[in-house]
Amino acid sequence: MNEKLKNILKDYKDEMTEKLQEFIRIKSVTEENPEDCSEEAPFGEGPKKAMEFMIELGKSKGFRSVNYDNMVCELEFGDDKDNAVGTIGHVDVVPAGGNWTYHPYGGQIHEGRIYGRGAVDDKGPTIAAFYAALAIKESGLPLSRNIIQIIGTNEEGGSFPCLRHYLENAERIPSCGIVPDSYFPICFSEKHFVNTKLTAKSSIDGEAVKSVGKRRILKSIKGGDALNVVPTWAEAVFADEDGNIIQTIRENGVSAHASTPWQGENAIAKLIENIASQSFEPHDICRTIGKLPELLCRDVTGEGLGICVRDETGVTTNNVALIDYEDGILSVSSNARLPLSLGIEEMSDRIKKSITGTGMSMEVTHFIEGFYTDPESEPARTLIEVYREETGDMDSMPYANGSGSYARIMKGFVPYGMALQSEPLQFHVEDESVSSDWLFKTAQIYAEALYRLAK
Repeated sequence: MNEKLKNILKDYKDEMTEKLQEFIRIKSVTEENPEDCSEEAPFGEGPKKAMEFMIELGKSKGFRSVNYDNMVCELEFGDDKDNAVGTIGHVDVVPAGGNWTYHPYGGQIHEGRIYGRGAVDDKGPTIAAFYAALAIKESGLPLSRNIIQIIGTNEEGGSFPCLRHYLENAERIPSCGIVPDSYFPICFSEKHFVNTKLTAKSSIDGEAVKSVGKRRILKSIKGGDALNVVPTWAEAVFADEDGNIIQTIRENGVSAHASTPWQGENAIAKLIENIASQSFEPHDICRTIGKLPELLCRDVTGEGLGICVRDETGVTTNNVALIDYEDGILSVSSNARLPLSLGIEEMSDRIKKSITGTGMSMEVTHFIEGFYTDPESEPARTLIEVYREETGDMDSMPYANGSGSYARIMKGFVPYGMALQSEPLQFHVEDESVSSDWLFKTAQIYAEALYRLAK
């Protein structure tokens, strides 16, 4: 690593940790309710405050800043106005959910690890990239390109409205760069990202259900917090014919990122398995739920739905993320990550065939096409080289996964750390954390990588 960059970063190690703690303490979950958003805070006050935190940090260190309508900002330095490399991070986080040992928005340090939502996805990497750029700025090393840090406020929803706004309004788009929101040494491909909803409507009206006598009536089912998180809770409530609650069944799970559902424990799947063999009214919803374990609950690869496919970009994953039942309407929403060889039309056809006779219909509610970059092309090759030089890790190979980063719509950008393939993914889990040492090491890797891309 360049000695100037290394020495500058050493002086900022403690400050990096402190700033990440402050950053985590801003609860920056995107608001789902439009009433909680405004023109001044298009995705809610939390994401806006988190972006303002990065703008103020940038200004304090001498970066030029541009705020694009409180949706996305950029921090820049350099003299060349025509060519730039960049980084793209995001300040929004998924809901905390589950049971945390340490406060999810506390930024507490225990045994050298910084705990809190966003520590790894994506506030930690964003801070590491910021100090990497700062080290280059303060080094005075000659560069042939500017360095631009792009910071978005709505990434976790999967459609990236903030980055799309940037692409439509920025005067100059960096020609290449890194997305610090994935695995090392690089992620060369991300699968297709698709949300689906299965819906069943009871043909038995409420009055008919009430007239059946002393039998259990399904009053409601609720579960899950977000489509891209393995659900940590699910609950079914049963009532008698007079509306009196007679039983509540609750299941708890363990959170994980939707792209790695095997690392979690799905509370919705547990609840469905629990009640699927039970008898309750309305009978048609009871029959439908009885078919769900085989379709949705006994694997995380979509095999029950007929969409399990494997190719060089990986195997299908399917996260049963949200469930709702009320007033005779049952809906189950899932987030699938599809290998690039399985297109959206074929996936839809397969699911529709699999649910024939279940009383359910299927709709695709969201789709983003996956991406592929040749690991032998630039800038991928340089990024891999830097990671291996800085860590000595020659075993981890370029990786394909189901994550959904900004690289999907940002041409020339490659997902690059801070997660390690040798460790469980910390994204979207309870007690999300990063060690201060790895935060610092990641900043070193990013500094050297950005320097080589910009010089």
